[in-house]
Amino acid sequence: MAEQVKHSAADSKTADQETNPDVKNSDVKLAKRPAITTYDARLIRQRPHLFPPEIIRDRDFRRMVLRDNFPLPADDYREGYHVGSDASYWLNGLECYLKTLNVIEKYELEISDMLDFGCASGRVTRHFRCQMDDVQVWAADINPKHIDWLSAHFPRNPKAIAVNETPGIAIADNSLDFISAYSVFTHIDETETGWLAEMRRVLRPGGMAYFTVHNEDTWRAMSDLDPANRLVASMLRREGFTLERLQQPMPVGKTAYYFADEGAYRAQVFHSNCYLREVWSQFFTIHEILPCEQQRQSVVIMTK
Repeated sequence: MAEQVKHSAADSKTADQETNPDVKNSDVKLAKRPAITTYDARLIRQRPHLFPPEIIRDRDFRRMVLRDNFPLPADDYREGYHVGSDASYWLNGLECYLKTLNVIEKYELEISDMLDFGCASGRVTRHFRCQMDDVQVWAADINPKHIDWLSAHFPRNPKAIAVNETPGIAIADNSLDFISAYSVFTHIDETETGWLAEMRRVLRPGGMAYFTVHNEDTWRAMSDLDPANRLVASMLRREGFTLERLQQPMPVGKTAYYFADEGAYRAQVFHSNCYLREVWSQFFTIHEILPCEQQRQSVVIMTK
């Protein structure tokens, strides 16, 4: 699998894994060969439009870089995120993680077991794994090649498991403190409530769900985007959909805009806030909806 990574799996094995194979994370050992260099990371950080400085707050940025010495996936394993730039890809995942961490800290949530649902090849998962101590991370995705990649290069933590379109996941009831889902429910057109029920099943009472959605705020933000933007371009593939439609109010309820006839990623799904509060509240307690919090996707903060 050498062609699928930026350096070998052997390079990614940390000293704490060699001495204690069941360790969840290391608070002491720092990477001898980080996934990206601190120099490359600083260059990106100097461009605020790519990495807003307020996200870092008072955190030790250099230490965050050094804690991750796992390989990076090759471009065709990145689901289109920052192809051709390792530093941008790594920092994009770190930004998503830190925004999530801010919410976790705000609600004073203690996490020992968590799931990144729809993890792909670990763009954000890796940061939960590397930056949080004593946390067992689970990672689930519908694409088996991503699960194989994570299993090969992140042994034991995260625990990577494959799922399919039918709701169901091999995790015990009431076993997780936290579930994240980045750009997942933005594509689930038919089995949404089944997956919401399944996520509720595995979440412990008092546990938190952090799910991104396309809502009215996303719709308004799209009206100013270039037609070449991936989200806009995919919707323009729908027969009869035009840029002028984005200047009109978003439909109320749940609406799927199909850009393919089949496959797991066949639609862009939009949820109005009233729909979320009416339907999703049947499964969770909704605390807040953060507008365009994750790269134009809004975030629904919920607990069981």
